[in-house]
Amino acid sequence: MTALRTMKLNLLLTWMSIGAVVLTGVLLLTSLYFYQKANIEHTILENNNAYARKLAETADRVIGISQQELAYSASKIHSFSDYQTMVDEADRLRLQSGFFNSVIVVNDHGIILATSPESLNLRGIGLQSEANANALKTRKPYISQPFFTGTTNRYVIFVSSPVFDHAGNYLGYIGGSIYLKEKSILNQIISTHFYNYSANVSIVSNDGHIIFNKDPNKVGSQIGIDDQLKKMLSQNVSGAYVVNHGEATQLLGVGNLTKTDWNVFVYADDTLVNDIMLSTIRQSVWFIILILVFTSLLSYALSTLIARPLRRLAILSASKPTAHVVEEIRQIDAWYYEANKLKVSISAGMVSTIKQVKNLDREASTDPLTGLLNRRGFMTLASISGKHSENALISLDLDHFKRVNDTWGHDTGDKVLVMVSSILKTICRETDLVGRFGGEEFVIMLPGTSTENAEKIADRIRCSIEQEKQPQLPSVTISAGIAALEDADNIDEAIKMTDIALYEAKDKGRNRVVLYRSVCPLPQTSGVHTASSSHA
Repeated sequence: MTALRTMKLNLLLTWMSIGAVVLTGVLLLTSLYFYQKANIEHTILENNNAYARKLAETADRVIGISQQELAYSASKIHSFSDYQTMVDEADRLRLQSGFFNSVIVVNDHGIILATSPESLNLRGIGLQSEANANALKTRKPYISQPFFTGTTNRYVIFVSSPVFDHAGNYLGYIGGSIYLKEKSILNQIISTHFYNYSANVSIVSNDGHIIFNKDPNKVGSQIGIDDQLKKMLSQNVSGAYVVNHGEATQLLGVGNLTKTDWNVFVYADDTLVNDIMLSTIRQSVWFIILILVFTSLLSYALSTLIARPLRRLAILSASKPTAHVVEEIRQIDAWYYEANKLKVSISAGMVSTIKQVKNLDREASTDPLTGLLNRRGFMTLASISGKHSENALISLDLDHFKRVNDTWGHDTGDKVLVMVSSILKTICRETDLVGRFGGEEFVIMLPGTSTENAEKIADRIRCSIEQEKQPQLPSVTISAGIAALEDADNIDEAIKMTDIALYEAKDKGRNRVVLYRSVCPLPQTSGVHTASSSHA
């Protein structure tokens, strides 16, 4: 808490900006995870469904073309007596179309008459499979369910087309086998796809048996589907489903094949959603970091710009109020409203303080009656002036001033003091120090003035006061003592010297000026008396 209280404004604003960006980033990532996860699941389901339908449509088209190829080959055979013709047509069908792994020609008793390839060595063998029986029974184009062949033990589906002679008599059929665990046309359709997600693709029967998968080990196995999905499959309804297998959840898209009771399953684990979310979050985090760095630099620059006038104002406001400080405050570039108002307020307050201090100093160092310096003010300025080679001091005292107060009253006495002060101000220079030390005693310091000139000035003052005639005011005279500052060790000692000379003037009859050197040729401090109103 202490560190926070002493933190600089620009750093505080920068950290606030960083905190805001971090908080925004956390809220953004949280909302991204919770709200986008459902959207991603929905998108994957829709994509799986669309892709499953597309693959089902392609598989349907391939199966349809394969049936057309079989029908064409069947139309080329009108007799089973020409073995070579049957072999040639079987080879052509297998090699040219590329739909079948093997082709056989079977008579109406289920006996194999010709094969392609001939290396199968199946000629003359009687077929006992359910697919053979159904093909002979229906005498129509036929597509079998997957089964294992008794002769080669391959897992296959069998597609056949009936063969008739010119008279329309049924001779048997020509059929092609598609190997489900080996390279085949279904393998090309299902295994090679351009789906972006890591989806699994299978061809599945309505009862859940996997007819084809790119992983041969899965072919023929049972896939777990619930009753609702089985019902939908039996109704040949394509769609998107969420299938639960214990702890695992799959996002399933289903496409129905119209020529069979098979379905194309395109499914992805729900872990794919988490992978996509994590990938998105990672990318977002890097983006947020870049924003954070940029925002931090920008915030620091702006906050420094904002804090600069306030910091300068804070420093100067803690300084002693002087005219120089006020001028520095006025030079601050307070470029925005609040800082400018603060600058004006501090400047005005400091100016007011300076004026008050000056007034207090003036009141503390000025005699309220006469406007001259009082003892404190005089001694302070005299000490600042220092010791000059020709600094002269004059002590003045009104003669018989107590009699004026007693006879004319203190109000008239005050007016006399004001009148004397006015004469002193008129005669003395601006560089001279004139003070009232109390009662009727005045002291004048004359910088750069010899005692001879000081004597002339004092005598001039004496004559002016003596000759001053004002209505309602009595005439007064003064006595004066003069000393050279250089004859004393300090200003206090010099004032004592002028007091000695002043006493001498009083003793000689008053209304006169006396030099200290004329009284005491050599500097001395013994026997010095302090001047007071008792001089009168």
